[in-house]
Amino acid sequence: MRERSVIELMVLALTLLVGVVIVSTAATIAFVEIRDPETDSATAVQWLFGLTGTLVGALLGLLAGRSRFTEELSKRHDEEDE
Repeated sequence: MRERSVIELMVLALTLLVGVVIVSTAATIAFVEIRDPETDSATAVQWLFGLTGTLVGALLGLLAGRSRFTEELSKRHDEEDE
């Protein structure tokens, strides 16, 4: 396994934690809906989609920042080599 920065490890751990919460919440909503179809779970589903959207946005922001950092680092190395 390659060496990762502390921030990358924290982001991966947070993503894993939130992923587990999302999956367990979806499973709970499905269980409640199967057990009692009359239950109104619209608020829980909206919360779940909001959380999922937030997580995807945060991860895309991280990827964009990392790619920008890598691009800048590559430019600096190219300039030093010249």
